[in-house]
Amino acid sequence: MKVLNQLTDYIQNLKEKDFKKYLTIFLIVTVFLAVGTTYYFYDKNNKLILQIKKLDGLIKQTIKLIKEHKTIKGKEKQLEKLLEKNKDFDIRSFFESFCKEKHITPEPAWDTTTIPLESDKFDEIELTATLKNLTTQKLVEIIQSLNKKEIIYIKEITITNEKNKTITIDITLAAKKYKKGI
Repeated sequence: MKVLNQLTDYIQNLKEKDFKKYLTIFLIVTVFLAVGTTYYFYDKNNKLILQIKKLDGLIKQTIKLIKEHKTIKGKEKQLEKLLEKNKDFDIRSFFESFCKEKHITPEPAWDTTTIPLESDKFDEIELTATLKNLTTQKLVEIIQSLNKKEIIYIKEITITNEKNKTITIDITLAAKKYKKGI
């Protein structure tokens, strides 16, 4: 209380000019402190909002990755069941019997290739062949028959119209198989 009385006495004994000068300085310092404090909290608030938005983005990305992982695991289980069901499947034998059944003759250079996949369990077997002198109807029949076979799929197909009103296709069939040693 004594300090407050001394301050009051000091202020009352000041000349008007000195009082205005000290009051102006006090008001300017107060305004600067208020502006500085406001800016500090505003800046801190914006940084926190940015961090929250980044975290929200990371959460959404994580949720998406978890869903993709579950989808991949589900497809992997389906593939395992399919491979168990077709243990003795060989894409070369399948293609030979398919060509006989459909009365088509592939160009002699067809062959299979094993392609390692990122998966720890599976590789992909590709068979690339060229089929010439096909009609549109025969092409549709071939594609429909291949689509009915679950274990094999058309990876790539190029269709070329020939001058004699027939079609030539370059087709890549593929199937998954267990990696060797699994």
